[in-house]
Amino acid sequence: ALQANRKELEHLARHDVLTGLPNRRAFQERLELTLVRAQRSAERFALLFIDVDNFKGINDHWGHDGGDAALKIVALRLSAATRKADAVARMGGDEFVVLLENPSHREDIVNIAEKLLESVRAPILHDGNEMQVGFSIGISQYPDDGNTAAQLLSRADHAMYEIKAAGRNGFRFSSTKDVSTNPASG
Repeated sequence: ALQANRKELEHLARHDVLTGLPNRRAFQERLELTLVRAQRSAERFALLFIDVDNFKGINDHWGHDGGDAALKIVALRLSAATRKADAVARMGGDEFVVLLENPSHREDIVNIAEKLLESVRAPILHDGNEMQVGFSIGISQYPDDGNTAAQLLSRADHAMYEIKAAGRNGFRFSSTKDVSTNPASG
């Protein structure tokens, strides 16, 4: 019983209780390991910083139970839309990150970002009602946008705020002013 309790505590220390995804701490460790490996092997990777659009409105309209339900579904959809080699984590609140290991081309990153946007296009059902959810995604790439975890996170976060300012429900690369918004968002 003691061994089981210890394992459960270790799991809780590294995973988000609501979504079951790795938490900020676990993600930071994974990002640091990926960075060290990439520096040694000259591999590339991408970091997608994702914020649920208008989450305060979801909480205000549907209550915290509705907000929690939305976050759980978002976590499931993010996990389903990414590759097994990639890492999905909840940073806190309505912020998530995806670490794309060694994408071959920029187009691969674009395809995954579009797939993530598509994953939330379908309404989320809560208490018999439909919630509409969208994402704003900021993308940084190693080594183009930084050589440290802090730089890469900061650049992706900044790009995410730029897409929010440009109209939400889309993605933007940190290294360019290219914007892609979800055409279904109206």
